[in-house]
Amino acid sequence: MVRKIAGAVGVSLAAAGLMLGATGVANAAATSFGGGYWVVGDDIVPGVYEAHPDSDYFDCSWKRYSDTMAEIQKGTTSAKTVRVAIGYGDHAFSSFGCGTWRKVADVAAPDPTPGLIGAAVVGSAVVGSTVLPMALPLLALGSAAA
Repeated sequence: MVRKIAGAVGVSLAAAGLMLGATGVANAAATSFGGGYWVVGDDIVPGVYEAHPDSDYFDCSWKRYSDTMAEIQKGTTSAKTVRVAIGYGDHAFSSFGCGTWRKVADVAAPDPTPGLIGAAVVGSAVVGSTVLPMALPLLALGSAAA
């Protein structure tokens, strides 16, 4: 009887260990990174990044991408400080010879308001507009004819 209980407890602990080991928190996108190709949102977060290239032999080269290959912006410099704004609409960022990039500021998040306002206005009259006074006589005529 004791062996059965001990065996059941051992199996339960092993199963709990497997479950705890299998679960965890996903890695958050980084705010500092080195050279390579990085996907915005997955690997790195949008923001203003700064790097301090330390090579006297190689220039710092970087690119922002709108998708996997289309370049939005690129640069090559031998400056000791390089600053790049990686936006929310960027797909990826790559660099070579720039050293470590560190986030130094946020970039403005896209404003969803224009799309929401446009969607709400379609088919309706905006308060204070000239549409409503023009539409009232038509509405009155339409309801009188029915």
